[in-house]
Amino acid sequence: MSCVVTIEGFQLSQQFVAKELTILFDSDRYQHFHFNSPADLLIAPRDWSTIRYNRIHSGLDLIDDSFLPYDTISYILNRLSTLRIYTAGHHAKNFLTKYLPHSEVIDICVVYGFRYPLIL
Repeated sequence: MSCVVTIEGFQLSQQFVAKELTILFDSDRYQHFHFNSPADLLIAPRDWSTIRYNRIHSGLDLIDDSFLPYDTISYILNRLSTLRIYTAGHHAKNFLTKYLPHSEVIDICVVYGFRYPLIL
């Protein structure tokens, strides 16, 4: 069995912060989650330009806390540990591999040459 995991977030100087996570299962069912910022988040002065850019261009707001505590990410992802996980991009793959070091995480950008569209 497999699933597709998409992650939206911020690459700050100290860490990648996930704000949204979507899981698409083989059965065409999906789950979508919004997370608060991590409690121990450190924002460097140079990170504010990244935060502003994401707020303007993607609607993600690091300060706008959502519903789920950030710590629930590990619980959610651990439920996927026995599945083959497809994702797109090195940030997403590194993030998933950090939480699931023994799972098969496949970056479709590398393996299949997937590229995000430049114009929507």
